[in-house]
Amino acid sequence: MTNILIGSNRYIVDAAVTASSTATGYTGNNLLTAGRWSTWCASSAGTSHTVKFDLGSGTTLACDYMVLGRADYCIKDDDTCSFVLAGSNDDSSYTNWHDSGTLTSADLVGPNDQEYAVIDTASDAYRYWRLTIAYGASGTPELAKVYLGTALDLGRDPYEIQISKTRQHFAAYKPVHEINLAWSGVSYASTLTLRDTVGELKDWHPIYLLTSTYHDALLNYRAIHCRVLSLTTPQQITAFNDIRMICRELI
Repeated sequence: MTNILIGSNRYIVDAAVTASSTATGYTGNNLLTAGRWSTWCASSAGTSHTVKFDLGSGTTLACDYMVLGRADYCIKDDDTCSFVLAGSNDDSSYTNWHDSGTLTSADLVGPNDQEYAVIDTASDAYRYWRLTIAYGASGTPELAKVYLGTALDLGRDPYEIQISKTRQHFAAYKPVHEINLAWSGVSYASTLTLRDTVGELKDWHPIYLLTSTYHDALLNYRAIHCRVLSLTTPQQITAFNDIRMICRELI
């Protein structure tokens, strides 16, 4: 596994989402689309809440990463919050892939310490994925994004990473990070996957840039929710390809 990974919701964005409770206007589908301002929120307080993703008949997905956008909402609601992600093929017997244990704000990552991110050994492939949010005392969780699946590993780390801050259209808005990455010698298969799952859908599906080991490559943020501004690949993909991608942080 290389250090810079790409998390895309491409393979679960069409999943049927069912939550244990949902507040009006804060549907579970908000977890899979748009920016981090779009959230799911439970409608009733409790000590255990679930959100289930059904990929549909004949579709399964293995998981080696998960990012929960605006996980700080849950931790602020209850200091003993924990997350468990489990998979199933029959929606009855579930196998845990990740159990966060009790979390505090110190466990969060991202430019503003608002995300929860994990990269681990790949799971088996499952049709159903269930996220359980557990509280020590009754709480009403809210989350902005759930990204999970197999992170895109290009097989080579970028030879160039430039990170700067740029001001958005309105002067009152907080400046955001812009990340310019360049790779050399990326394989045919990886280049094609990047183009098809990220490049062709960049106007609809944001990504997470992730680090697996050396977190200083992304200023120790570990996970940055981004819109892909541009992706440049060779017109004719060969065995070894040069790629450049420019991303802008979403707030």
